[in-house]
Amino acid sequence: MSMYEAFTQEDFESTFAPYVKLAADDVTKLRFCDVDRVMGQARNDDELIAITEYLLTARKDFDVAELCEVEGDVRKDKGWK
Repeated sequence: MSMYEAFTQEDFESTFAPYVKLAADDVTKLRFCDVDRVMGQARNDDELIAITEYLLTARKDFDVAELCEVEGDVRKDKGWK
């Protein structure tokens, strides 16, 4: 079981806000073209999945399929399954 499974939205926010800060002032100002910079900071596959879930929840305007495609690209770049 991943530690992220029990996370609330506030937990996601406090954990991943520093990741977002490298690309935008906050998640509401994050441009889709910078999502890969945020996701690329994941230290492992579980964290990458959690970042994706956080972004999908926080940014309903982001396309699910496109976000999942970026997730797959990051996973491939890092050599994860």
